[in-house]
Formats: sequence, C-alpha cells, structure tokens
Amino acid sequence: MKATILIADSDKSESSQLQLMLARLGVKNGSQVMGDGETVVDYLRGNEGFDDKTLTSMPAIMFLDFQLPKANAFQLLEWIREREVFNHVVLIGTTSSEDVAHINRFFEMGGNYCLMKPLRNADLVNIINLFRGYWDMPQVAILPFQY
Repeated sequence: MKATILIADSDKSESSQLQLMLARLGVKNGSQVMGDGETVVDYLRGNEGFDDKTLTSMPAIMFLDFQLPKANAFQLLEWIREREVFNHVVLIGTTSSEDVAHINRFFEMGGNYCLMKPLRNADLVNIINLFRGYWDMPQVAILPFQY
C-alpha cells in the first residue's frame, strides 16, 4: 500500500475537490482529511481516535490550508518541522491569498511548495511529477509519539 496523503482544509468542498483531482490524475494513495490544525496534531501524535495503526499511517505528503482553524498552517509547519520523525514529509501550502509575505514565510519555515486556490490540474500535475518518489513511498504506521 502507498503512503498516505493528509489534506488539512476547513472547507470540505475544497478538500473533496483536491481528492477528486488527485484521483483523476491517477494518484492511488489513500488520504486522510482533517478540518482543523488540532486534529492534524492529534493524528500525527496517534492520540485517541487515531491510535488504530491499521487505519492511520505516517503521511508522505500534507496539503495544509493557510487558514486552518485551531492551528493554522504556520503553527502546524513549526510543530512538524521541530520533530525529526517528520523530516521526510512534503508540506504543500494551499491559499487563496496572494500575500507574498505569507507565501515567503511558508517557505522560510520549511514548506516545500505552495498552491494557489482555486486549485488547477496543471499545478497538481507539476507537484505529482516534482515529488513522484514521495507518492510512491510505502505506507508506514505511525507510532504513538510522546510530545
């Protein structure tokens, strides 16, 4: 089984659209969708509700909406990049803002790529090609972390 894709976006229609676009482009990875930053951290820690290792796995790629509630993309990025176990994870920001300062900040904090909303197939094709090795990584179970 291929590695998981984590999609963090409070707008369910945006996350569903991303899942559909990825499937239409031939990406066969399973995905987990979360609507806020706290849930992302709970998932990554393997907290209650995400402690069944047959259902949860370490994501290889995460799509993080800049405007997530409870912990935004920048707070998540900081939390993720402080933990060595997540060094391999590709972090892709999604935003509808054209604020260059926010986009630059995302890259400075360790983000790998940024997509403008509304998402376009051509942009996803570029990401798929750029990070092809990550899409094809085998699934790895998340161990219960103690952070």
